Amino acid sequence: MTTLRGANVLLRPMRTSDMPRQFKFFQDAELAELDSSSLEAYAKINLEEFFLTPSTSGEETALFAIDVRGEYIGYACLMNLNNIDKVYELGIVIGDRRYWRQGHGKEIVVLLLQHGFSDLDGREIELTTHEKNERALACFSACGFTEQQRIHNATLFDGHKVDMIEMSITRVKWKLSRSHL
Repeated sequence: MTTLRGANVLLRPMRTSDMPRQFKFFQDAELAELDSSSLEAYAKINLEEFFLTPSTSGEETALFAIDVRGEYIGYACLMNLNNIDKVYELGIVIGDRRYWRQGHGKEIVVLLLQHGFSDLDGREIELTTHEKNERALACFSACGFTEQQRIHNATLFDGHKVDMIEMSITRVKWKLSRSHL
């Protein structure tokens, strides 16, 4: 599997030694809500399948461990890689709060866009988050994503219904904007 290097972040293959930290992240209620999920849904995830399935599923998903200075801090992925339209989906979860608000998210998204468009010949990369995930929305917008659709009252956050936001960036727009990233 590919390894992607940034100035401060390494996106590398997942290791079984990452599993205990990911298990801890899957027990964080705020993180689950930011990921448009829940602790109940996280509890149903089989960690071994989570770590091993992407590498054995015909390369449908490129799953990366986010590594900063040798420490596993979360995961990032490109999904739906086998679709004929070459429209991929991006996912990112920085589970270690010590690394929030430090610019790592933007660096990770830039690495995934580079990989998705240059290495995997993607045509468009999409993602979905909710309106209360303000840090993620700011990061995605700074990386060139634009809102494509808003689904009103689609999920719960902190006990209230919030909008889901679908965003995307095309390869053409990415090529034009990457000099600003």
